[in-house]
Amino acid sequence: MAIFLLDPTYPENEDQQAEFAKRLNTLASELFTDLAIEEVDAGPSASIPGWAISVGAVGWFIFSAPATISENLPLWKSGFTKIVELASQLDLDFSIDLHDAAATAIFECSQQFSWNDSEIEIISCTRHSRNLNGISSNYILPTEILEPASWMEKHDEACKQLECRYTFLIRNSYDSATVLVDRKGRCEFAKML
Repeated sequence: MAIFLLDPTYPENEDQQAEFAKRLNTLASELFTDLAIEEVDAGPSASIPGWAISVGAVGWFIFSAPATISENLPLWKSGFTKIVELASQLDLDFSIDLHDAAATAIFECSQQFSWNDSEIEIISCTRHSRNLNGISSNYILPTEILEPASWMEKHDEACKQLECRYTFLIRNSYDSATVLVDRKGRCEFAKML
């Protein structure tokens, strides 16, 4: 699971970046034991400093082990809530990654419609994003959601995360729903036939 944070010290107070990074690491280490904080460039053309904060592999792992989705979703939700609280404590603007958007959609469908977690399947996903280069939509194959991101993909993801939302089509046995997940992890639903 990961969130992307833009550096709040940039550009006016760049001399405070090291102090902020230290504070971020201290607060994060109090909440998590398996935390990784990486500096990322969130600029689509010019450089904009930011961080990718990752907590274990729970966000994408739940999709690779369908037999344990029911067990892993509450664990993921607990970690996700903590990482969002961290960003809120620091009063930071943040965006969730693709894997957490997918996990959010699955978790919220299971809660909203009382669906069995182990029968939920992502049929399609589209990322709608806006950054300094304009507006775009990208279709994401369901198989791409299963893969952990490389460094280059994290840069690409951070650039697209300045402002984005995801539209998922999710199926559970005989029902389906369209779920819109915004960059903060909030959901809107449209249940279909």
